[in-house]
Amino acid sequence: MITPAPVQTLELPDQWCDYNGCTTEATHTDGEWVMCPHHEERAYRTTTYWRPILRWTTRPGPPLAGLHRRVLIHIPRRWGVTATPHRRALPTRTGNAHMLTITHTPTEGTIIDCTSKGDGTAPILKTAGWKWGRSITAWYIPHSRDRAPHLARIEHTAAALRAAGYDVETDIDTTLRDGTDAHHDRNERLTDRAAALAAKAERKATAADAAHARHDHACAALPEGGEPIKVGHHSERRHRRALDRAHTTARAAIEAAAAARSAAESARIAARSTDHRYTPAVIHRRIERQSAELRSIERHLTKYRAAGHTAETSNHMHQLELNKAELERDIEYWTAVRAEQDATDGPKLYSRADLRPGCFVNCSGTWHKVIRANAKSVTVATAYSWTDRLPYDKITDARAEDAHTPIRPGQ
Repeated sequence: MITPAPVQTLELPDQWCDYNGCTTEATHTDGEWVMCPHHEERAYRTTTYWRPILRWTTRPGPPLAGLHRRVLIHIPRRWGVTATPHRRALPTRTGNAHMLTITHTPTEGTIIDCTSKGDGTAPILKTAGWKWGRSITAWYIPHSRDRAPHLARIEHTAAALRAAGYDVETDIDTTLRDGTDAHHDRNERLTDRAAALAAKAERKATAADAAHARHDHACAALPEGGEPIKVGHHSERRHRRALDRAHTTARAAIEAAAAARSAAESARIAARSTDHRYTPAVIHRRIERQSAELRSIERHLTKYRAAGHTAETSNHMHQLELNKAELERDIEYWTAVRAEQDATDGPKLYSRADLRPGCFVNCSGTWHKVIRANAKSVTVATAYSWTDRLPYDKITDARAEDAHTPIRPGQ
């Protein structure tokens, strides 16, 4: 085995052989792979089971007490970059146990650090509702960024891990960022996700075209006119292989086309997600829903205070106060967005001042005649003996009494 000369070095603590399931310390390198002596020769016969260094994340090896060494890993010059260790901290070893840390910050959400593959924490975390994030190489609670920490889930997870023999500590930051900063970062993440899904859709479409081309090539190898198989003839085996290849490539082309359609639909939805979040009707319904949740929390807090409870003595009351602060921040932000939309030439909602009895409104593609304009809805006629009510945020278009002249909101 020829080993290229080292040109750059990357120092990683506790680096282990990357062969599947191997927990031996890595001591050999050929410039692209690091491995233990046992798997050194196998690296070239099964290269598909190995990963380049630049795609690695620093992960702990087997739970061996007192083992903490440093291994120099050589990076080929042609890569043109210098890899850096992953930002996650290494686990602190106490005997044979891991010291796990559950942290919550506004920017990163709720994350548990210092877990490793095969350490037994995965079943516990999955049961508690955690998910594995490949991009951050850590377990996390979904939808926890710029949200109040879910104290009950965190405490339940910590108790389950301690019962399994792990040392667990928590570091919870209950402060909230400004609503503008929080939603700006979320919009950037949505934009990045839409771009990634668009690139994925393009790759899937290219793969589908290639799969159809392979199917066409396989069909071109079949005899013309649907000639049957000549049993016992020297061409029988070739003919059967050609038919099998045509069926296989046809199935692959169908599956690739379905994957391409699914990816294209996901990209389309992601591309309009941010615009949809900022439509006046959606913002109005969001404010109404959050205001109702806020009133419910305030009623519960009033009952707790009347019973003599405080946030220090009641975990549920503490959680309610955190949720209240989050709702107040979001309501303030979205109310400001709606006010800005009303003050500018942006999209607006219909109101009582825009509609009058006798005009027509459109809701979900159906036109209705207005009988009465109320404070929050309009009463419309139906084909039956009763009337119906439509909230203003559900109205997408309106026409005057002649059913032709358009009525614009705010005019």
